Amino acid sequence: MYRKICALVDGSAASMRALDEAVKMAKMSGASVLALHVVDLLRIERENVMVWEGEALNAKVQEAAQKIMDDAKRAVAGSGVTFESKVLANPGEKIEDVLLDEVEDSECDVIAMGTHGYTGMMNLLLGSVAKGILRKTNVPVLLVRVPD
Repeated sequence: MYRKICALVDGSAASMRALDEAVKMAKMSGASVLALHVVDLLRIERENVMVWEGEALNAKVQEAAQKIMDDAKRAVAGSGVTFESKVLANPGEKIEDVLLDEVEDSECDVIAMGTHGYTGMMNLLLGSVAKGILRKTNVPVLLVRVPD
């Protein structure tokens, strides 16, 4: 059925639930799970330029990314599923493009990801990585939402 399931994690409850669903699918199909997290450097620099500078910003970003991946690793531990993780740096591309390049390079068969379910103005202002993934991918996508 599936050989490699890609779980997109950002530390949110929805993405952790998607990781849990990816592990369930992996157990049923004998697949491995690849957790991906994108560090959006351009957005961080725009939003935090006054707060952090240079190496201090990079250290905080890497620390946050490592915490997300450590949480993902703990969530999968003991499941019996082969697990690997990658942190991807985004120098200014659309996040979905960075993710989909890695999904293709890693030969993932399916993507599991959380969605926040924003609609209306929030969706317009924040955009939607999930929507971009759905529009551009050629592999099946499992979208998971945490109830309000």
